[in-house]
Amino acid sequence: GNGKSSLAIKELLMVFEPAVEWHDLSASERQVAQALQAHFGARYEEIPRDLIVCFIRGYAHDEVNWASTVAQLLSDTLKWRVDMGADTALARTPSKRDEFESMYQAGPVGHDNEGHPIVLERVGKVP
Repeated sequence: GNGKSSLAIKELLMVFEPAVEWHDLSASERQVAQALQAHFGARYEEIPRDLIVCFIRGYAHDEVNWASTVAQLLSDTLKWRVDMGADTALARTPSKRDEFESMYQAGPVGHDNEGHPIVLERVGKVP
């Protein structure tokens, strides 16, 4: 190409500063967080803070309905997590686990000299 598009991208990147999730909430973000706290009540304390921050910052473009948009979408997400069992998935034993493990034998067997885990995978035993 003529290099114009890559120059425009470079200029954009020079002025673009991505949101940093670990920065303190701004005054307007704190207002949305307070609205969420009122919306969710006692359940607010159970919602992971990083999830709240992601939703607050992720939907900041909707300034008119910011708090209500975040509350609705976060409610939908929390319901989906319950419906799908997302928060308990790792605690459940998958069905047919024994059958899977008999066909695909693998697991950690130690560490190398640098401390990296060594995993034995017997892929030749997979039917």
